[in-house]
Amino acid sequence: MVSQQDIASALAFILLLMGMLFPTTGLNNPYLLFLCGIVVLVSGADRFTEGASNLGIHFGVPAFLVGSTIVALGTSLPELGASLMALTIDKPDLVLGNIVGSNIANITLVLGICGMVHGIDIKWNVLLAEVPFLLVSTFAFVIVSLDGKIVPLEGVILLMMYVAYVTNLRGSRSKAEEPSIPPRKAGMLVLLGIVFVFLGSRATVTGAVSIGTDVGRMLGIADDVLDVIIGFTIVAIGTSLPELVTSLISQFKGQEEMITGGIMGSNNFNILVVIGICSIIYPSMSGGSVMMVPPLILSFYAPAMVLVTLLLVIMLIDRRLTRFEASLLFLLYLALIVNIVGSGTGA
Repeated sequence: MVSQQDIASALAFILLLMGMLFPTTGLNNPYLLFLCGIVVLVSGADRFTEGASNLGIHFGVPAFLVGSTIVALGTSLPELGASLMALTIDKPDLVLGNIVGSNIANITLVLGICGMVHGIDIKWNVLLAEVPFLLVSTFAFVIVSLDGKIVPLEGVILLMMYVAYVTNLRGSRSKAEEPSIPPRKAGMLVLLGIVFVFLGSRATVTGAVSIGTDVGRMLGIADDVLDVIIGFTIVAIGTSLPELVTSLISQFKGQEEMITGGIMGSNNFNILVVIGICSIIYPSMSGGSVMMVPPLILSFYAPAMVLVTLLLVIMLIDRRLTRFEASLLFLLYLALIVNIVGSGTGA
């Protein structure tokens, strides 16, 4: 039976294709591009996650490892797709704003909302496997950014750290699960998800840049920080939707280890893989220029990411995120958004 979500994603996909084939029509409206792009992006990530998770379970991958790697990869595909698309239009500031903003949104917005719905219990194996690498990846980003640029060699180091992270997770243990769909259908979902993510991320970035530029200029936001703010707010919130949807579904199914494993795994992937790949390929796309780190990232966004990460670790010491703690995280996210927009306008 076809669901309303399938109908909405198919309609959005058709509108995006028609906009590409007939660029002179009103289908290239930035607001329509952004909304359709988000729908296709989330749908693509959902299909990829379902297919890849079932393939992983079919080949005997433990549920916790599926949550920390395959689901994290699927929910981080929007960040990767949006970041690569941003590089094609020479907007590396958008990449860094998107990644840092997404990581902060994952902790404060996604875990905040899920925790307010129902407190989240954390298992020791999740804490021991995920928290150390979450701290390492967060501080690794700060270290490689201190000189104001991220060179390809540092990108390679970040990717090698992700390999070490996945290798460490292979020692984790979790109860076995049964695949819900056949391997052939799972493989088709993976391929379909990749196509949806590619088109959705292209439309999302194009629409977000156009909308953000218009709104930013209307609010008087300085041009030198506009791309970072667009990445941190519009693009980051949009690309964090898969994490939010996946986490809420996992919570309603009682799979709480998938929530924390997926969020922490996604944050590790964003820093170690997305920034790693982007910093490696950007010089070949920009005529030899390396990825520069905007001063606003160093002075505010990176410290904010470190702050919320440390705050999360402190909250999880007792292996439970309470509703009160989740509410604090959510309020912190709102405060950060207000501060960022206010600082951009000089208010």
